[in-house]
Amino acid sequence: MKQGIWTTQPLLRIPILLSREALHGIKIEREANQFAAELLMPEEEIRKAWKNLPEDWFDQKPLEIIAKQFKVSEGALFIRLKQLKGIGLGS
Repeated sequence: MKQGIWTTQPLLRIPILLSREALHGIKIEREANQFAAELLMPEEEIRKAWKNLPEDWFDQKPLEIIAKQFKVSEGALFIRLKQLKGIGLGS
């Protein structure tokens, strides 16, 4: 029997067994995503962009403004802001 870890598939809530190879692949993908986020959205530049939102930013969504500036999706920017803590999102 293969060894692995039991987890739940998020959308269907079905228990599945992940092999060590699959877990390793997930770890590598997370590391690649983190590298890409840091490359495309450097912390200092994101902090500057948030601080320097235009006076009329309330006419648009702040995430939309900054995401366009960095040429990333709003979802990717949202995740990056959560990682950086202290920027927007309740601060």
